[in-house]
Amino acid sequence: MVAGKGATVDSGTRCLPRRPRLGGDRRNGRQGFIVSRVSSVGSLRFHGLSCPQAPLTLPVVGPCDGVPADSGDGGSTFASCRSGEEVASDLRDSRRTPSRHAPQPSYPLIMPPITTRSRAFRTDRTKALLPFAEKIRTAVRKRAGRAATSLVHRGWGWVQEAGSVSADRPGRLRFGALGPCSRLTFPLGSVFNEQWIHIGSYCIIGEGVSMSAGFLPGLDLGPEPVVRIGNGCVIGRDSHIVGHHSITFGDDVWTGPGVYVTDENHSYDDPDLPIGKQWPRNEAVSIGSGSWIGTGAVILPGATIGRNVVVAANAVVRGTVPDHSVVVGAPARVVRRYTPEEGWQPPIRTVAPKPVPPGITHEELVALIGWDLHPPKDGAAPAARQAPDADPVG
Repeated sequence: MVAGKGATVDSGTRCLPRRPRLGGDRRNGRQGFIVSRVSSVGSLRFHGLSCPQAPLTLPVVGPCDGVPADSGDGGSTFASCRSGEEVASDLRDSRRTPSRHAPQPSYPLIMPPITTRSRAFRTDRTKALLPFAEKIRTAVRKRAGRAATSLVHRGWGWVQEAGSVSADRPGRLRFGALGPCSRLTFPLGSVFNEQWIHIGSYCIIGEGVSMSAGFLPGLDLGPEPVVRIGNGCVIGRDSHIVGHHSITFGDDVWTGPGVYVTDENHSYDDPDLPIGKQWPRNEAVSIGSGSWIGTGAVILPGATIGRNVVVAANAVVRGTVPDHSVVVGAPARVVRRYTPEEGWQPPIRTVAPKPVPPGITHEELVALIGWDLHPPKDGAAPAARQAPDADPVG
């Protein structure tokens, strides 16, 4: 078998030095080479490169000097030299051939040289661009997140504004009375039999507040209202006002979140009948004007709370609470009380807040606070009704 100079041939594989030399890597001295397949499957090692076994069968290509080459079966095969232009032309024609069953051009298999320099350049360029691309991606994500958050907040604010209930926009609710400048904020709690619920003016009913009259919706509870809420009251979110007989809030009663007020309680007189099936007891509830009900307090049936009473958080109130007193605990007990003769007993240990500066007018105070702390008397038209832009709630 005849082979090109400097090549090592195994079992029927012929490797020839490429003439003319068409490129290569001058730095490591590797040259392009031509592989021709005769009959058997073998492997080639040339300048440290490996020519793996493959199922290709290429035409026999002999030495470029026209010397007969041994074909392995005792005969001789002559092959003529092919120029680089002819090989490139056949390669282009083969790439244009659409069908894989078309005849393949007769040219040797050309192994492309390895160019480590171009690979290193691409790698370095990619590494240099990675931090810049990461900065752009991070900035875009931050801007998109801020835009999404702002959009959600704006949308939710619009939903709250559109879903709130007022005298001008009652929605599906038909209260027995809903004063001007009062509002039920959205989302609402459970509200039914609102025909027997009266709400004064300048009231704020927080989110998720449930108000009901009677056991079930659709009952006829008579001509008198069951739940009365005075002027300027603020009911904290997630509170419950469950009326069956009579619940009355005075003016300027403020409550914290989660307050429970009811005028009905279960009875347990019959030891054999389930408590839930026994007839309940109803007793009227009254909360005096100017009182403050702390978070989580429970006002039970029969409670009568005086004026300017402080009910501590989580207190359970039943019975009569005198005016100007502070009650705590379960059951609630009086721990501090005010009388004109002795003042607060025991004395208040905290420093009293600063009074309103002298000389300030009522209009200036309203402008400072944002709305009038003293709602108008019954029958007087509020200023907000005369000037809609001055509505402090909406």
